[in-house]
Amino acid sequence: MDETETVFAIIALGLPGFFTYVVLVKRNILIYTKDQTDEKVMLIGLLSLTNIAVILLLLESFKLEVMSIAGFLLIVFITLLLTFWIYPFVIRNGRRMLEDHLEKNGEKSRSNIPFMDRIHDGKPAVGGYIQCVFFDFNHTFVESGYLKYYSYSENGFILYPDGQSNLDYAKFKKRFETLDPSEASHMMDFDKEMIIYFINYPNSKSDYDPTSHR
Repeated sequence: MDETETVFAIIALGLPGFFTYVVLVKRNILIYTKDQTDEKVMLIGLLSLTNIAVILLLLESFKLEVMSIAGFLLIVFITLLLTFWIYPFVIRNGRRMLEDHLEKNGEKSRSNIPFMDRIHDGKPAVGGYIQCVFFDFNHTFVESGYLKYYSYSENGFILYPDGQSNLDYAKFKKRFETLDPSEASHMMDFDKEMIIYFINYPNSKSDYDPTSHR
């Protein structure tokens, strides 16, 4: 492989490195906060360099040209293999080993997984949905509905209507506390001074609805 092809390969494989990063983030395998810009840039560079190193090694081994059809197919195959199988396996098992090590040594294990991802992951796997109920810090009812979308960039919710127009906080809280902890949780949003309650439902709505006035 001459110098021109090598430079072309480095440029071409930078995009698959970014693709790998996006896929790993979307699958919650890699998790970064908005403040970790430098770490994101470094990671994209590392993924790109790893992709380049692996693919150039294989191209040399099979005597393939970067700009040939066979070379292109190899680049696509290896990128997909690394993105969907190799990296997830290595990262997940590495994280598990680290968490086990921290637990054995009595050290704290921290996570960047957003709260809303944890809430969504607790939803019933098939056909389930989540009801969100909002109160301000004065315990005044704000809104409620069934979660459709949540936006991290806009920090907002899109809800399906649930037919509620007002809720008494004391009555709601009393009924909410009778729910199983695996089906109910709440979050304190100190920036907006809101208390958000989340209730998981299976396919059919529970008869024991904490938002009911009964």
